[in-house]
Formats: sequence, structure tokens, C-alpha cells
Amino acid sequence: MTQAQFTDPAFANDVIGLIRDERAKSVSRREWLHRLKGLGLLVDAGKVFTMRDRQTVCELPAALCE
Repeated sequence: MTQAQFTDPAFANDVIGLIRDERAKSVSRREWLHRLKGLGLLVDAGKVFTMRDRQTVCELPAALCE
């Protein structure tokens, strides 16, 4: 992914959609976070990061922070 992708609002919306889909498939928060790690994403302090270089992808919606 390029830096331009990370700053593109459409890309952030796609990532949030993916995160919501994974949350819907998961039974628990722990499973959800594990599934995201499998996709190379890390959730910490209300933000989504890449696992490889910990680059910020987007803010996590409040409904998913619980």
C-alpha cells in the first residue's frame, strides 16, 4: 500500500467496512482482534494500524471501540 492510499477517505471507508464484516463474523472481541491480525491489521487506542510498520490506516468508529 502506498501513503496515498492511507490518506484516501474511500480507502478508510473500505477498511472500516472490512472491520465491521469481521466483527459480525466473530463471537467475541478477542476472536475479532485475532481475525484482524490475520489480515495484517492491529487495533489499538481507537485506531487501526498496519502490523508490518505500524502505520495508521484510520480511526475506529466509536461503535466498534467497545
